[in-house]
Amino acid sequence: MPTVISLTSSPLLPGNKVETVFDDNDFGYLIDKYMGYDAKKHFEGIIERYEQKINELLVEIDDLKNGEKTYD
Repeated sequence: MPTVISLTSSPLLPGNKVETVFDDNDFGYLIDKYMGYDAKKHFEGIIERYEQKINELLVEIDDLKNGEKTYD
């Protein structure tokens, strides 16, 4: 589902702008465009760490459901 983001005026970004984000790549593009490549890579690293943590928790939940692990 598309999301509309309103970017307010600042010294580095004169004039208000509206951008439409259709997917994750669009959001990454906006970070790169307005904050730079390093900010985009940092954001991607944060997302990867959260995805990894989610996957670890899903495995732990499955182990608990299957009785392979007990909750301490």
